[in-house]
Amino acid sequence: MGQRRPLHYADGARRVLAGILESTIGPESRLPMLGDWSDPAGMPYNQYTPRTSDFMLDHFRSFARFTGNAAWGTVVARSQAVVNELQASHSAETGLLPDFVVPASGTDHTPRPAPAGFLEGPNDGRYYYNACRTPWRLGADGLLSGDATSLAQARRMAAWSRDSTGGDPRRIRAGYRLDGAPVSGSEYFTTAFAAPLAVAAMTDPSLQAWLDDLYEAVREHPEDYYEDCLALLSLLVLSGNYWAP
Repeated sequence: MGQRRPLHYADGARRVLAGILESTIGPESRLPMLGDWSDPAGMPYNQYTPRTSDFMLDHFRSFARFTGNAAWGTVVARSQAVVNELQASHSAETGLLPDFVVPASGTDHTPRPAPAGFLEGPNDGRYYYNACRTPWRLGADGLLSGDATSLAQARRMAAWSRDSTGGDPRRIRAGYRLDGAPVSGSEYFTTAFAAPLAVAAMTDPSLQAWLDDLYEAVREHPEDYYEDCLALLSLLVLSGNYWAP
């Protein structure tokens, strides 16, 4: 047998991250694209049509530290700018984000909720089974980095969730319009929505009682693959067993 070649994991990771940056991050928008199948200048999917749950800000910060590539910092800033615009213009009372985002026009890249049927179904422009991950994404980043923007964005959703349910986690519904009205067929409790909101609640000490109740509701409610994955990932943060990737 020939001599084994040493494995250089760091070099391999840098190559992978370079590929991710080149093929899945918009070259001008610096936003995560829907996938490497998406043409940056295509229609209707392009570099200005992100999935909000792909705003993995804590990961992007780690990529920047590891590679030394400042482009990842730009991805963080551009993603946060999209969230700020959506919360200010489309969900001022709730902070909720849509599953998918589209630009206002071909020349105006101001983000707005995607129309129904944009990619997956009638709730593409609502807080549904993709965007339900965003409180975890933003909350985790705020907790790990202390970033004031991420903290404010997550706290907005957390406070709304407590107030809209009267402090009863079991009243969290499985999908909302951005104004906070439940979507049709959402009249049930699922950890896919509750667990990420618990992470967001961690960012606000005044929501400790709400956080405690959310934790118990999530811990005692096993479901299925997708829901349990989100519950597990959220519980890692909730239990203090998550760290910067």
